[in-house]
Amino acid sequence: MSTIYLIDHYANNLNSPIHRASALSKIIGAALAIGTSILTDSVIALMVDFLIILMMILLARLSPFRMLKWAIYPAFFASIFAVSQLPSSFIRPLATMLKAINSALIMLFIASTTPYPELFSILGGISQTIGNVAFLTYRFFFLFIDQASKRFTAMKSRGGLAGGWKKRIINMANFMGLIFVISFETSENVYSALKIRGYDGKIVCNRKIDIRLSWNDLLPFAFASCFLLVMVFSLLFKELVPA
Repeated sequence: MSTIYLIDHYANNLNSPIHRASALSKIIGAALAIGTSILTDSVIALMVDFLIILMMILLARLSPFRMLKWAIYPAFFASIFAVSQLPSSFIRPLATMLKAINSALIMLFIASTTPYPELFSILGGISQTIGNVAFLTYRFFFLFIDQASKRFTAMKSRGGLAGGWKKRIINMANFMGLIFVISFETSENVYSALKIRGYDGKIVCNRKIDIRLSWNDLLPFAFASCFLLVMVFSLLFKELVPA
């Protein structure tokens, strides 16, 4: 089963308090969580954020190992920027990677607990442009993960991770370059497929979503509050929590 279909299966067939929360509360909670994680520069604080995300994943009855596997592929792009920061600092590249992984995990978490018609109905109600961009990003993100996973499996089966560390580093560098090219090719293929199917720059979702809040909606806000508290404490105790 491909990644995008497995994500849809999780969103529509699993049952947990997070799944029962409204799409609106999860979108707001995810935006706050990603925002605070990006604004946090402390490595320890980002690691705490990472543990909070794992707790969310477990509460939603999702597989943390599968989520981590999917989140690693988008982090490859962040690693290119992280490597450029190495001459000046060893902490900053690690913080950059943690921010990328945390953000990817949150996106995967929201997509795995909310059916996509609900997500895009909410976003499309805010702005048609935001809804279109979110839908295209959603499609590309999971198609990219699926392609990257297949290429990585092929590399391993051909002995790409065998040999010494020097050979492994060279093969991984080649793999990252291939993934970079695949990302452009995938985006062009997705756009071409949509054009063939009549895409004219607008994606209309007429599904009406019930946005009435319930007690389950406290969970996304509670987790977002945890991210905010971690950021505040890291700023207050910056001397004790190295950045």
